[in-house]
Amino acid sequence: MATADDVAIIGAGPAGCATALALRQHGHSCLLLERAADSPARVGETLPPAACRPLAALGVWEAFIASMPLPSVAIQSVWGHSEPLERDFIYDPYGNGWHLDRARFDAMLLKQAQTAGVGLRRPAQVHSAERDADGLWALRIAGEVLRARFVVDASGRAASFARRQGATRVARDRLIGVVARYRPRTRERTEAGVMLLEATEHGWWYGAPLPDAQIAVSYMTDPDLHPRSVCQFESALSHTEHLAHLVEAHLLDRPPRPVPADSACLQPAYGIGWLAVGDAAASYDPLSGQGIFKALSSGRLAADAISANLAGDHSALQVYDTKILADFDLAMALRNAYYAHEKRWPESVFWRRRQNNERG
Repeated sequence: MATADDVAIIGAGPAGCATALALRQHGHSCLLLERAADSPARVGETLPPAACRPLAALGVWEAFIASMPLPSVAIQSVWGHSEPLERDFIYDPYGNGWHLDRARFDAMLLKQAQTAGVGLRRPAQVHSAERDADGLWALRIAGEVLRARFVVDASGRAASFARRQGATRVARDRLIGVVARYRPRTRERTEAGVMLLEATEHGWWYGAPLPDAQIAVSYMTDPDLHPRSVCQFESALSHTEHLAHLVEAHLLDRPPRPVPADSACLQPAYGIGWLAVGDAAASYDPLSGQGIFKALSSGRLAADAISANLAGDHSALQVYDTKILADFDLAMALRNAYYAHEKRWPESVFWRRRQNNERG
């Protein structure tokens, strides 16, 4: 019989890698199982200034800085009014935020996890999972069986393992993001960047610079409202008051594609011998800017709970679940309050859904 790892982690994205790194600090053996042979193409992300805390706690701060993220110095918001308001990070106690090349960021985290002694199977799709009489999980992957004392679902919004255990993903809306990338017409270097949020009649946009002088553009709306073609997307973008000027010297590099962006929470986020982490446990409206930050910080929380559980503390997973749900409820309250500020389009289906707490 193959030797069992302490923990098998399904998904090698930021949440999975953060959990693995924190578990290694507890002295546990870990194995990452990543379904995709290659990292999926992602447009970009922005990290808030406070992200320096989980990055440092995981021991990857120096590697993060070496990956050359682009400093984010401010956020401009056109929301509830027609003129942009700017929040400068110079007043933030943690300093500036960061604009990420997601492929580079994810690769950095995975490399740091492997350097810390975390195993990796890639590609590796879990076809079935059963728990034996000794409490070990048997995970069947392409003809072989891997064994672990504990399983972490870090599979993202799919929450594939958790759902098979009977958990339910409760969505509060049906928000999607139509994401694209623009490249500069001429070669140039960007030293720092400002993210722009702009509300429009049928949703809201954000534009964020990337480390390679490109710009990530996302249109957040509902599935029945989103542009269906490149022409429709660029037409909608051209009608923005401020974002259109941000990209006017750029060319479309990656065509727009819809991705899920709904707010949802897994209930419950744990069971006997397993828990969910990151987007698998709770996914947040991109308006919060908390996606990657929550992936990193929840990885630490998950590792602490798992280590305590494996040591015999049977309340640790319940405490973790309570924390995940409380954080999600707080984020939803803040999200609802922020959406309520935008009153310029009282007849808009998109805004009426948010302000009436309808799913859409």
